[in-house]
Amino acid sequence: MQFQPTVRMSQPPHPPSHPLPTLPTPPHPLPTPSPRTDLGKDLCPNCVLQLPHGSKRCGSTLAYHRDRGDAANSQDEAMNLSISVGHGRTLSMQLRLEHAGYQELVSPTTPIETTFPLSLGSVFQLHPGDEERQPRVVEEGGDIFIGAYLHGVPQELSAGQISCGFVFRCVHQTRDVDSMTRRVIPTQAEVGPARQEKLRVFKKARREWAAQAPLYAEAVSEKVRKALASWSWWKEPPYFG
Repeated sequence: MQFQPTVRMSQPPHPPSHPLPTLPTPPHPLPTPSPRTDLGKDLCPNCVLQLPHGSKRCGSTLAYHRDRGDAANSQDEAMNLSISVGHGRTLSMQLRLEHAGYQELVSPTTPIETTFPLSLGSVFQLHPGDEERQPRVVEEGGDIFIGAYLHGVPQELSAGQISCGFVFRCVHQTRDVDSMTRRVIPTQAEVGPARQEKLRVFKKARREWAAQAPLYAEAVSEKVRKALASWSWWKEPPYFG
């Protein structure tokens, strides 16, 4: 399907005549990093526990998204830093453009994508400008449209692999999170009838996982040990470049 961009510029934007401003430093230390663990195909909980699978992929993936979106969350306008350990995974940056009739950003007819290997000890920096709606050069002829880059990990890990990352973000607001469900704990002002139903579902999921987790741990413990033993972390010191 051919889309027509909402905004098209006949001339590229002029380069700045002065250095880019320094990104703001938050008035408080960075919070505890957000951990992320990607599991290989053989560690799929649905398969191990013989639960309904549906269209879910067995290996861990990460859908394309923007961390700040259109600045509609508590993250400051500062770079994210992601430090990786374990088996490598590939992060993809994909350009999405504004199109008439679509609220969300849409991929060009010919996808524009760049990949970055996230290997042991690598440090990936995500600049806030990449996630903002800005003029982007899209075609070889120099056509410029308004768009932003989304990032994700579309390729699932192979069997016998575990990859971990720690994402550091600057934020101007914090919330309490349930460490087991990883859901934000609502304040009293936010608890209403609709919210109560969500809390009921979360509590049910927590009870079910509390019963399933020991079975899952017993079934995959040996596979996890083998995967961790194959990390090159244990063979040589990590490199932070």
